[in-house]
Amino acid sequence: RYFYASFTYKNHWSCFALISLFLMVSLLHHQVKTSMFKLIHDKKIFFISMLILFTIISIPHSGSRSGFLILLLGVVVVAIKIFLRLKNSKTNFSFLHLFPILALVASTLSFPFLLSRETTKEMKSTTMTQIDGLFNGSPPLRVLLWKDLLDQIESSTTWGYGFDSYRVVNPIFQSTKVRDMRSYGLEFAHQKYTPLVGHGHNDFLEYVSEFGVLVFSILFLYPLLVINKVVRNPSDFPKIGLFGCIAFLCFSFVDFPSRTPACLLLFCTALAICCKYSHLSTPDHSLKN
Repeated sequence: RYFYASFTYKNHWSCFALISLFLMVSLLHHQVKTSMFKLIHDKKIFFISMLILFTIISIPHSGSRSGFLILLLGVVVVAIKIFLRLKNSKTNFSFLHLFPILALVASTLSFPFLLSRETTKEMKSTTMTQIDGLFNGSPPLRVLLWKDLLDQIESSTTWGYGFDSYRVVNPIFQSTKVRDMRSYGLEFAHQKYTPLVGHGHNDFLEYVSEFGVLVFSILFLYPLLVINKVVRNPSDFPKIGLFGCIAFLCFSFVDFPSRTPACLLLFCTALAICCKYSHLSTPDHSLKN
């Protein structure tokens, strides 16, 4: 499974896969609505469904715990939305109607763990180690990095330290615990090196540290306005695609996906597509055309 490492590493692949996944689900939803009674004979539906299936399998198979949790959260939200819509419709509906779909999703999510037992063991062992550390007063490394970042932001809140300045400025604010944890690798290194931290594993805090609160607020305002516009739109197509953008933002709280160009470009493209389609599908725009 280490070919995921060619995508920077597994978490960034999972972020890219989640954005792609929700875009494909929105396309599948649109294709199902337009195909009417020709679902079985529609080759596009089969092709998109297979892509969705393999993309879902790749996320837990990569060993990304963050990706798997965000995927589960997305599945739950979509399932609740479908349930409420069917319940409010005039058709006779019961939970049994959703059971085949839920069984298919559950088996799809379980299959990667059976496919790679080493991945399953690694995810479990890492999770248990972090839980034991919390009970023993030793939080995960990312939490310690976030604390250092907050101290770094407090020192220069308004204007920041400049773009891509984290790895240069961070050693000044690096806590003793982080320095000790980063030094573990020196015991097994072939040659001595200075254990620096490349990123703070939180894009929001890192960008605030680099650009300052004022510039970051301006940069972050556009995605929020787009999300607000798409949510108010009656069409389902941009809303489903927007889940991929929200998944990217969720990853940004615990990782640095925007530092991988493929993830950042796909996020911007998906956000722009959702915004444009939302504009085209508004009643006022349709009347003008």
